[in-house]
Amino acid sequence: MILNAVIWNANPEIFSLGTLSLRWYGLLFALGFVIGYFIFQNFFKREGIAYEYLDKLLVYMAVGTIAGARLGHCFFYDPKYYLSNPLEILEVWKGGLASHGAAIGILLALWLFVRKYKFSYLWLLDRIVIPVALAGAFIRTGNLMNSEIYGVATRSTRGFIYVHDLTRQLERLKAVNSIHYRVTGDSLADGRALPMEVQVTLGSQLRDSSSAALFAELRLREYLANNPLVEETDFYYPPDKDFRYKVEKNAKGRYVVTAYFMGVPKYPTQIFEALSYFAIFLILYGLYLKYGTRLNKGFLFGMFLMLVFAARFLIEFIKEFQSAFEANLPLNMGQLLSIPFIIAGVYFIVQSLRKKGKSVHFAENA
Repeated sequence: MILNAVIWNANPEIFSLGTLSLRWYGLLFALGFVIGYFIFQNFFKREGIAYEYLDKLLVYMAVGTIAGARLGHCFFYDPKYYLSNPLEILEVWKGGLASHGAAIGILLALWLFVRKYKFSYLWLLDRIVIPVALAGAFIRTGNLMNSEIYGVATRSTRGFIYVHDLTRQLERLKAVNSIHYRVTGDSLADGRALPMEVQVTLGSQLRDSSSAALFAELRLREYLANNPLVEETDFYYPPDKDFRYKVEKNAKGRYVVTAYFMGVPKYPTQIFEALSYFAIFLILYGLYLKYGTRLNKGFLFGMFLMLVFAARFLIEFIKEFQSAFEANLPLNMGQLLSIPFIIAGVYFIVQSLRKKGKSVHFAENA
């Protein structure tokens, strides 16, 4: 059965106007804050807390999340580079955010918030983790739309074949009019890749077959010539075989170049993480709605830490390394950073179960 593999070629941009563009990642990131704001409105209403604190809390959360996620990426995964190029730390729009850094940033931001506005730290953490779990699901969906942070080769005919990089390279060429992909076989080559073809319809400026063939030889060959022995490769053509392509003319009189290559099905770990975080959101929110202030402080926070980072730890086993140095570690960086959070989660759950009393938001009753 051929169509177990999904050819993933999502456009990360929703639309663009000149130099300005709206990307799925940015929209979903912002949506997490917006929905979180309304969830917290519900918390405040149920527990009789003035709404005036909401806007202030949103600002602390936004700054803590973005700053923590960016600094976490820079210093957990590539500290040498960013210490040598410190100004690039500020270039958040180029990508590079780490969820472990976001967690640390949120904890610090909320600590500053409760010091100033006299809330109970654990009371606030118990409630903030509910929308944070949902925001995590949105962010991983944004990663899917960006075709980033995905898994290793499935070594089967099932999985996502990420062709985003090839598409973006071809779209930069003025001669390209449209691009289409197709899986052409159901047996694996090299134990992990499926035979595919890419059809590139060229613009009217290429008026003869020799120009189309030159496009295939100079452009497609270059873009497809990846090393098939590297685990991170998404697509390639076998270097020990001739580069195969054909040139045809379609009904509109335009030339179509069809090139044959190999695509590597990979685990869509962004989907696995998004579904895990959404399920955790439902569990935490369900517990809050059912038990409310009867839950001891620290319980929901502990559940969040334990569940989210246990899920992250397990999914990392089928995830590609984000930095080359991780190949020399017994566990990758995401797993090593998850362990302290899991231990902390268990600690807060145990401590909360030992306590008695009603959960209130004032620091004096912490």
